[in-house]
Amino acid sequence: MKNIYILKIAVLLFSVSGMPASGLEFSPVEAGALAEKIISESGIEGGLVVHAGCGDGSLTAALAREGAWVVHGLEKDGKLVSAARRHIQGLGRYGRISVESWGGKRLPYADNLVNLVISNNSQELDPAEVMRVLVPQGVLLVEDGGKWKRTVKPWPEEIDDWTHFLHGPDNNAVSRDKLVGPPRYIQWVGDPKFSRAHEQAASFSAAVTYRGRMFYIIDETPPVDIRLKSRWSLVARDAFNGIVLWKRPMQRWVNQLRRFRSGPASLPFRLVAADDQVFVTFDFEGPVHVLDGASGKTRRVLKGSEKTKQIIYREGYLLLLSDDEVNQMEKIDAAHRRGKF
Repeated sequence: MKNIYILKIAVLLFSVSGMPASGLEFSPVEAGALAEKIISESGIEGGLVVHAGCGDGSLTAALAREGAWVVHGLEKDGKLVSAARRHIQGLGRYGRISVESWGGKRLPYADNLVNLVISNNSQELDPAEVMRVLVPQGVLLVEDGGKWKRTVKPWPEEIDDWTHFLHGPDNNAVSRDKLVGPPRYIQWVGDPKFSRAHEQAASFSAAVTYRGRMFYIIDETPPVDIRLKSRWSLVARDAFNGIVLWKRPMQRWVNQLRRFRSGPASLPFRLVAADDQVFVTFDFEGPVHVLDGASGKTRRVLKGSEKTKQIIYREGYLLLLSDDEVNQMEKIDAAHRRGKF
C-alpha cells in the first residue's frame, strides 16, 4: 500500500522594500496586510509555516490569524525571541504559534515537513537547505525589487497517489510508488490515539490520498464507552506533516454497535480523491457530494445519486454503483435481534 506518511511543504522567502534588516516590527494593520499578501502569493492554503528571522513576532502571529496554519518563528537575537514570545502570549495564541532561538542557515526540521518558510533576508538561508524541507509542489517565493519570484518544486514521478479504496478505479490494490519502503521512523502522530472496542464496527471507515493530502472517515467519539453515540467525521490532513486542513461531520453513517466484520462492506468504497476533488456520501443512503480538496467546501451535490455504495472516478468520468443495501442491512439487524443468526 502507498506510504501515507508523505510530507507536503511550501517555502516562501521574502524581503520588503524598506523593511529593517533585523528586529522586524509591524503595526497590527501592516502585519495583517503583509500576511494576507504572503499567503495569497504563495498559493498554499494551510499547513506548517516557518518564519525565519521573525523579529518581535507581529508578522508571525498575523500569519496564523485564520485557517489551518501552525506557525513556527525562528530568531537569532535572544532578546527578540523573548519579545516575540511575550507578544504571542499577550494575544493568547501561544501553542499553534511559537518561537525559538535559531543559529541560522540550517533549518531544524525533518525532510519534507514545512509548508511555508518566510525570511526577510534570503541570504540567511541555504537554497539547498530550503529545497530539503520543501515538499513536492512546494513554493519558494522571493521578493526582489518589488516583484515576486516564485519557484515551484515539482512533484516526483516516483510518488504515486492512492485515490480509491483499492488504489485506483481498476480496484487493483498495487501502488506504482517507487519511494515507499519499510518504515524507519515516525513522521507524525495524529489524534485520536485510541479508537473504539475492537469487537464492534471499526472506527476507521476509509482513507485515500491525492497530491500530498490525506482524506479519511473516522469516529471521533471518546473511546470510554462503546454505547456513546458515534461522531463520524471526514477529515483532511496534510499527508506530509499531519496538520488538519479541514473537517466535516458525517450524517447518518453506521451504528458503532454492529459486530466486527459484519459490514457494511461498502464503506471504504464511498470515498474517492482525485483531480483536487473529493467524492463522498455523507449519509449512508444520501447523495454523492463533490468537495474542493483544498478547502472541503461543497462544489456540487449530485441529484439522483442516493443510495450509492461505490464511487469510481477516472479521467473526468464518475461511475456510481447503487442498490437498496440500507433496507437489506435493516433486515439483517432485525434478524440478529430475533436470534436468527
